[in-house]
Amino acid sequence: TSNSSATAGPATAAAAAATSTAKPTHAPSVKKRTYNNGNDDEHSDYIIRIGERIENRYVVKQKIGKGSFGQVVRAHDEHRNVNVAIKIIKSRRPFFQQAKTEINLLNELNAKDREDKWFVVQLIDTFVHHNHQCLVFEML
Repeated sequence: TSNSSATAGPATAAAAAATSTAKPTHAPSVKKRTYNNGNDDEHSDYIIRIGERIENRYVVKQKIGKGSFGQVVRAHDEHRNVNVAIKIIKSRRPFFQQAKTEINLLNELNAKDREDKWFVVQLIDTFVHHNHQCLVFEML
C-alpha cells in the first residue's frame, strides 16, 4: 500500500497537516445591535446623516451641538431659503415629553412677543422624524 503523503514529498505532507489543524484567521462576525430600526445610537440619539433631507424641506448640513436632551444640526430650509437650527430630541419617552413642554412654552412666548422685543428664540416648526421630536429654530 502506498502512503500519499510519503510519495507526495515533505512539502505537500506539511501543507496537508497544516490545513487539517489550521484555525480561521478572522474572528467570527458579531452582530451589531441596532436601535430604533438603525436610526439611533445606543444612547437614543439620532444618527446624523449630512445631506439628509428631512420633511422634504430641511437639508442637514452640519452637527453643531450635543447635550443631554439630544443634538442640534444646522440645516438649510429649502422652502424659505435660509439656514435653521434643528434640535433633534432623544427618542426616549421622558425626553419626548419634555420637548412637548418646551414647544408649548416657546409657542406661548413667541405669541406674546410677535414684534421680537424680548429676543425670545423663534420656533419655526416642529415635527417627529423617526421617533424623534424635532424643533426648528431660527439660526442665531
